Amino acid sequence: MGTYWQVSIAEKHLPIEASALQTGIEAELAAVNQSMSTYIPDSELMRWNRQRGSEAQTISPELRHVVAKALQISAQSEGMYDVTVGPLVNLWGFGLDKVQTAPDEDTIVEVLSYTGYQHLQLSAEGLAKDHPQTQIDLSSIAKGYGVDRVADYLQRQGLQHFIIDIGGEVRMQGNRFGQAWRIGVEMPKHSGSRELESVIRVQDRQLSMATSGNYRNFLNYEGMQAVHTINPKTGKGAQSSLLSVTVLHEDCMSADAYATALMALGDRQAEDFATRYDLAVLFIFAGEQAGEFTLRTSPRYESVLKGDNP
Repeated sequence: MGTYWQVSIAEKHLPIEASALQTGIEAELAAVNQSMSTYIPDSELMRWNRQRGSEAQTISPELRHVVAKALQISAQSEGMYDVTVGPLVNLWGFGLDKVQTAPDEDTIVEVLSYTGYQHLQLSAEGLAKDHPQTQIDLSSIAKGYGVDRVADYLQRQGLQHFIIDIGGEVRMQGNRFGQAWRIGVEMPKHSGSRELESVIRVQDRQLSMATSGNYRNFLNYEGMQAVHTINPKTGKGAQSSLLSVTVLHEDCMSADAYATALMALGDRQAEDFATRYDLAVLFIFAGEQAGEFTLRTSPRYESVLKGDNP
């Protein structure tokens, strides 16, 4: 998945050797990569991306599960969450190929003609697209799915107390030898320094957390700052005062995708969306002065912190 992973297990006795557990975890992550990576040329997803026809292609149950969740959140957000947005992200230089200048309007319009979740059709026969250039990039949801998959593997081994972190997407379960698991929510700092705003404690329950933000990933083009969260409808950076969102959810796949959706929705719509779908979210907004921040939470957030299920 192009990022780090770490797992901490709080069990007095392991059912199998630690080395065997690591091998099992690595096998789960390798399977996710082989299915959903855009960096592996022969991954299941890349093979689907290369096909040009409009016929439905048979896909694995795992890929179907993730694509179905992505399309659900795309519909909920009216297209502001979109797994076909990859070509627009690349156009602005946030993909593998770096660019020196911002794209012109004609190029953006051309790419918009084949991006948009409405170009995808998921059916009993498989996954189809109605434009040959439409492609899927699951980077906004696959890490979260990977976390859930590792958690399922650990549970199959009889483990109940652990914390999993894949590239900052986290799932906590059980407790740490009788104490709560603790994880901090980072404040945005352009300088790269780290300051924790709050600490989330989880004990004797299951909770996932995903954070998305624009404050570290941006580019400058001749005085114009472009952020990596792209508005799928305009093809341009989603400019807003919303700097970061942290989503708490039962499963990490949903937390991962909803965090991206909320950033794309921006300051005017994100809070309403979180309330409408009863999401537990911590929002960090830019303040009026440089270096100032405003924090707000959805109604569901505080109840989840107190112990309710998300």
